[in-house]
Amino acid sequence: MEDLVDLPREAYDISLVLQDRLFNPDNQLVYLTHPMERMTGFVGERVLVNGQAAFSRPVDGRPYRLRILNGSNARIYRLAWSDGRPLSVIGSDGGLIEKPLAMDTVLLGPAERVELWVDFGGWDKGQEAVLV
Repeated sequence: MEDLVDLPREAYDISLVLQDRLFNPDNQLVYLTHPMERMTGFVGERVLVNGQAAFSRPVDGRPYRLRILNGSNARIYRLAWSDGRPLSVIGSDGGLIEKPLAMDTVLLGPAERVELWVDFGGWDKGQEAVLV
């Protein structure tokens, strides 16, 4: 793993905020449609990443740190790469961990964070990395 100190932060960090939302037929945000949602939490029909329904970001063939926050207040996400390759977990709410953990999936509860390390250097040019 490349030394994080040697890379400019903006060059290798990608911050992702996951949130679920509900929209009416006019594409307007609908929130707290039922009184029980105030106690149980809101669950939307569409998952947004950084406020976008179809978020994507080009990357270079090099290592990146993905900083992911579950911004939903009731939904739990199970994250994985679409092609089944392992996730390399390097941190969580408690901060960076001593050494990376290879995991097939990561569960992320409301307001939880996880940091992943991914080296796109071994991926084919034009290949899509889809986090599902």
